[in-house]
Amino acid sequence: MSQSGIFISGAFPSNPIQTVSGNDAIKVGPDGTGNIRILGGTGVTVTNTSANTETINIVGGGINWNVVNANVTPMVANNGYIVTNSGSQSSLQLPVPGTSTIGDIIMILAAGIGIGGVNGGSWILTQTGLVQQTQFATFFTTAGATGKVYSQLQNDFIELVYIGSDIWVGLSVVGNLSFT
Repeated sequence: MSQSGIFISGAFPSNPIQTVSGNDAIKVGPDGTGNIRILGGTGVTVTNTSANTETINIVGGGINWNVVNANVTPMVANNGYIVTNSGSQSSLQLPVPGTSTIGDIIMILAAGIGIGGVNGGSWILTQTGLVQQTQFATFFTTAGATGKVYSQLQNDFIELVYIGSDIWVGLSVVGNLSFT
């Protein structure tokens, strides 16, 4: 919903809200009792929480962030992984999901205090399927389980979107990654 409409504030306004318009700019006026209803759509609920308050709740649409210091098998779509690698492994292995839906997102950040060793934050994105592949610009991994993306430096970051046919495409990359 946009911020369009007419609103007069005050304890008892002589001119109450007359219209509300959404992103489509179509104005909605009150019914015969002066009421304008706000309804939730897909993923949106509208709840009356008190006599004069409506709460609008939007479900989904965000990334769930996870701090990891051990291998993750496999990663979960629509999640981000902050790799601290405080264990003894030099690089954490993070496999892409075996099955995905077009539009699924995965993000990985190397956030350790060192890199490539104890207390490093380096990671290796691995592929679990026989034909899975990761692409970014002109860089491609080998299709299948031998294809990998390696972080090289602290704060290396990749954001991937699943486009179907076992292919993950990099939307954004920060740092120095290598592809095999």
